[in-house]
Amino acid sequence: MSYQSESISDQEKVEVSGAPSIQVAQDIYEGVTTEILNILDAENICEYIGEDKLRGFESDLSEGIAKDKQTMTSYIASYKRAISLAKMEPEHKDKTFPFVGASNLMSPYVMEAAMEFSARATPMLLERREICKIDIEGNDPEGLKKLRGERVAMAINQDLRIGIEGWRDSQDKALLLLAIVGTYFKKTYQCGFENKRKSELIYPDKLIFDHSSDRFEIAPRKSYEYRMRKNEVLTAIRTGEFLDIDLEKYYKDEDEICFIESHCWLDLDEDGYSEPYIVNIENSGQGRIVSIQPRFDEDDILLNEDGEVARIKEENFFTQTIFIPDPTGSCMGIG
Repeated sequence: MSYQSESISDQEKVEVSGAPSIQVAQDIYEGVTTEILNILDAENICEYIGEDKLRGFESDLSEGIAKDKQTMTSYIASYKRAISLAKMEPEHKDKTFPFVGASNLMSPYVMEAAMEFSARATPMLLERREICKIDIEGNDPEGLKKLRGERVAMAINQDLRIGIEGWRDSQDKALLLLAIVGTYFKKTYQCGFENKRKSELIYPDKLIFDHSSDRFEIAPRKSYEYRMRKNEVLTAIRTGEFLDIDLEKYYKDEDEICFIESHCWLDLDEDGYSEPYIVNIENSGQGRIVSIQPRFDEDDILLNEDGEVARIKEENFFTQTIFIPDPTGSCMGIG
């Protein structure tokens, strides 16, 4: 398939052979596109779409997350087994073979191997000033690409060393976990409330997605549970980040409240094409949606000649690292 790019006055049009022309959404303000732009401009998307729609999305999301959990059953069993071996937890507390009361000795081979891998990987990956390196593609006769890449790499390295709180400690845990269970996940994002970048280690048994997917990246929904202290929830409510929750009614004696953050696709403008959002669901009481945030902006929306949404480029926050690929085709690694 051939692609041809043309420059047309105030907008850019990309011609795709055998397909209608695609245009950037910000240049068209009619029909369904206007609805999407209104959603992006809304201060609180939850209030914009209305109570009835929220209840429907809550039901659909809860059902979808439950189905995703079912696909993880086999992996969770293997995960727990690997952790038990590493921690040298005996499978049977009281041995009866070859006789009752026989020694229940376990050798620390798994943990020793994991620690050796971590000890070798740490100086190679983490104990260098240049953790991030650049790679230049294409011609660069004047060296401008190289200079720009060096500036970007310098900023990223500065961030990794001192900018992102707890990055080094979480990476130490990640390398040990990687050798034992074969996979770990990281969530990297810009925290709007604190106005700084963050990187969080997500354990593979906590990140909920469809394990029947060929690759983690193409899973349509990625969710995980997290907990917030009451004061943190109040801050989110009073700053408008969350909808109001009756803390005294549902959480009178609880210090922490459980939420689910789901990176999913919802058709909020009802045009038949779902858009990528981050949905936070209160999971300790009635399972209410407390916030919806877009994972795209105007520049990520592509329309055809009829003004219909043809594609939306989503912003991804999760990355997966695999130790050994699973020869059975699973999207999870082997430790």
